[in-house]
Amino acid sequence: GTTRNRTRPVDVKALRGAVQIAVGGTHSCALVRSGRVRCWGVNGAGGLDRRPVDVKGLRGVVQIAVGATHSCALVKSGRVRCWGDNRFGQLGDGTTTSPDVPVEVKNLRGAVQVAVGSEHSCALLKSGRVRCWGNNRFGQLGDGTILDRHTPVDVVRLFGALQLSAGGWHACTAMRDGTVRCWGSRQRGELGDGTSGYQLVPSRVVMTFGSLR
Repeated sequence: GTTRNRTRPVDVKALRGAVQIAVGGTHSCALVRSGRVRCWGVNGAGGLDRRPVDVKGLRGVVQIAVGATHSCALVKSGRVRCWGDNRFGQLGDGTTTSPDVPVEVKNLRGAVQVAVGSEHSCALLKSGRVRCWGNNRFGQLGDGTILDRHTPVDVVRLFGALQLSAGGWHACTAMRDGTVRCWGSRQRGELGDGTSGYQLVPSRVVMTFGSLR
């Protein structure tokens, strides 16, 4: 309920029954047992919610993911709904307008996990494929281009993904064969393949093993 910085944990007011928490650049969200989502922090064009508020139009949510200024929710049907900033098409509804309520991501079915980066979003499908949308400046959509996408596109050369995670400008998957593959920005070595720059398609993380002290 305040804007004071804290050096010790404080309870989030008016929030009970949380089963998952997700934190973005300047806002936070919680999934509660009822399948609803509540969020707090910076809201839209400088607005501020100091206590959790219900995200309108969301029911049956099973997982949430939060980026710098947008969020997404996976619902029981395997579809994904997103809300917030949409300048780069990161909501996946085919537009670059920012709605006041969650919108359904187009051309996406059978999702089992959603992951959100700074300005891009990705979903893992039952088939083991991954589809991404939004800002693609560093190839973080994994489609072999640097073109922004307003609806999901397939991450190329990627089959058999088990788990998905997205960072600021990159994404990674754990694969069924035990390997890890990443794509997007690697300016600070975040793709783990021993090189720098950016990677437009998934690259295998180089595993090195040394003595543990």
